[in-house]
Amino acid sequence: MKKLIFISFATLISGFLLLPLYVFAEEDTVSGKAGVILRSVDGARESSKFEEYRDIPEGVSGEVDIRYKKKDTYFFEFKAKDIAEDDQKLKLSTGRYGKYRIELIYDQIPHRFAYDAKTLYGGVGSGNLVLGDRMQSDLQGSTSSTDLAGRINSYFAGASSTDLELFRKTGKVNIDLVALDPINFRVEFKREEREGTRPFSGSFGFGNMVEIPEPIDYETTSLKLIAEYSKKQFYLNASYYLSIFENNISTLTWDNPYRVTDSTTATAYSASYAAGSSKGLIDLYPDNRYQNITLSGSLKNLPLKSRLSATASWGWMEQDDELVPYTTNTAIKKGAANSPPFDASNLASLPESKIDAKVDTSLYNILLTSRPLGFMNLKARYRFYEYENKTEEIHFPGYVRADAVWEPIAEENLSSSYKKNTAGIDIAFDLLKATTLTLGYTFEKTEREHREVAESDDNIYSVSVNTTPLSWLDLRLSYEKSQREGDYDYTVPFEGATVTAQLPWLRKYDEANRDRDRVQFLATVNPIEPLTLTGSVIYGKDDFKDSPFGLLEDKHNIYSIDADYAVSKRLNLLAFYSHEEYKNRTKARQWTPSSIGDPYTREKAYESNSNWEAENEDKADTFGGGLNFAVVPKKLDFKISYAYSKTDGTIRLSSPAGTSANDNNPSAPIDFTEVDDIKRQTMHAKLKYYLAKGLSVVLGYMWEKFDVKDFDNTGFTYIPTDASGAYNGALLMGTIPKDYDVSVIYTKLTYSF
Repeated sequence: MKKLIFISFATLISGFLLLPLYVFAEEDTVSGKAGVILRSVDGARESSKFEEYRDIPEGVSGEVDIRYKKKDTYFFEFKAKDIAEDDQKLKLSTGRYGKYRIELIYDQIPHRFAYDAKTLYGGVGSGNLVLGDRMQSDLQGSTSSTDLAGRINSYFAGASSTDLELFRKTGKVNIDLVALDPINFRVEFKREEREGTRPFSGSFGFGNMVEIPEPIDYETTSLKLIAEYSKKQFYLNASYYLSIFENNISTLTWDNPYRVTDSTTATAYSASYAAGSSKGLIDLYPDNRYQNITLSGSLKNLPLKSRLSATASWGWMEQDDELVPYTTNTAIKKGAANSPPFDASNLASLPESKIDAKVDTSLYNILLTSRPLGFMNLKARYRFYEYENKTEEIHFPGYVRADAVWEPIAEENLSSSYKKNTAGIDIAFDLLKATTLTLGYTFEKTEREHREVAESDDNIYSVSVNTTPLSWLDLRLSYEKSQREGDYDYTVPFEGATVTAQLPWLRKYDEANRDRDRVQFLATVNPIEPLTLTGSVIYGKDDFKDSPFGLLEDKHNIYSIDADYAVSKRLNLLAFYSHEEYKNRTKARQWTPSSIGDPYTREKAYESNSNWEAENEDKADTFGGGLNFAVVPKKLDFKISYAYSKTDGTIRLSSPAGTSANDNNPSAPIDFTEVDDIKRQTMHAKLKYYLAKGLSVVLGYMWEKFDVKDFDNTGFTYIPTDASGAYNGALLMGTIPKDYDVSVIYTKLTYSF
């Protein structure tokens, strides 16, 4: 198929270029370029990370850019990039000046997750992943965790391999009608398809996690209609947007590797892989529809050099997906553990058959800019946004825990909604020559339904200075401080029920009280005309001052410098360096209901030996440089660039020491010293030689090296085990990114006309 595409475009290019010259009048212009690329690639299959969002294939590909213009009348443009590659882009534009414009666009992009992932399942790519009954029966009959790990590894020896990747293909049609000036119309139509597989998690409880390939088969169709009016000080815009999403695989079912028969016991929650369902089921993303109407406008040339802009937007989201049963476990029925009132695997046992979900959104935005005094600029703004969830509540008499046992605890879906009112003002003063001081204040009120904080207020203060004290020096400094305050009630989402499901002192960071500081400094220096230096410093800190548990603190520091030096007209040098640090601190408690650490019955104070704290830190350093050298002006050019980046992550854990009688985790926690420790090097060199007028050839070399160390892939590939070699709760596919060392040699022939 790729060869056919390439041959077709090559034929189109040749035919266009070989048209007799008399076809075009003297006032017509034809220009463009065409290129053919030949590559040799070594090492690309070592890791999917190299081509994660791109395609650098072995063999031939190409590019085209053709432009035809008939003076003051007609134009035609055709661009094709990366022809015959998985990330090719095609664009055709045509129209008449002052009348209309039509664009046809086709775009592809891959997303590669893993090459040669191992799976024991059949039916990859479908909504039904199956295992042989013999395998399930064999693993169900294992005598110990060590025996289980050995049996699984023996099956993996004969497991099939699959590439986990998906491809997005998008077609667009844009039509602009401008002949009715000052009224313009635009139509945008888009159709997107996504197909493939990606890593997904299927679980039957804490002791049984299975990595499985999720099938992707999506279709999204969207339409946007836009009308605008623009004349003198008036501007009006009205638009309608429709998006329809269809998932051609609505559910995913997968066999439980460790059970060939369904079972249930009252202790199924803690029975690891020994009890539960023989199958898992999850409802994938539902078909849905979204509509939006937006009106906006602006009025210029108002008194005091003012301009007023306003926007109103209304959206409607809806989906009516069929519900899946409580469980696929046929053993959960009348007479089973915890006395289920019905057969939980039967769809007829559900209180409703469909969800009938609806969400309405409203947005109103007003912006006023003015210059009331010669030395002062003013900007005032107001924004209102409402997310109104109109999905009706469904009341369930209970639920199935981990597909293993019935829990007679009534549940219902709570439709969370919220409103945000935001008002702010910025005042800028021209203090000195080329110096501006800006003061700002923003107030934001958030109102929520069925969330722990019903109402919170954010006060945001900002100050910035922009100055150019010297012709070769430009400085920008800004500081922002904000405070969020609200009353936290952890019982609200449970609607008056007895709350024993979460730590009462836990504060969710998106609602919790918070103090925030942000500082940013940017300097641009031109000490001598051919040299430009740019440096920046960014600092930020979030302090969750009233959170005993949850996210307590989050900080980041970023420093960077860039240099560009034009040594001469023929030689240009560039270099860069950046350092980034991200730190956060979290606190939680490991506890079991009615047992050690239970904050409701056993340990009702903050302090407990079962508490633990984690300090996460990530550092990243990046540096590199390059040069552009016209070896022989207008005849031979040479370019080379190199970049090196290193990331280093750690997780430091701490917990009070206790005993098995008063501590859920009496052992001293071990730090994770290798967390996304990555080294990446890239180098690109190319030599360009101009053979004749409009004809050039490039010889290039690309090199990339990627090394990763992470605790997630240390000591195992598919089956994590403990120190004794016993199965440790997961069956994986080997999808964690792998090292690679890739070399690409290419030549490119380009003709410009």
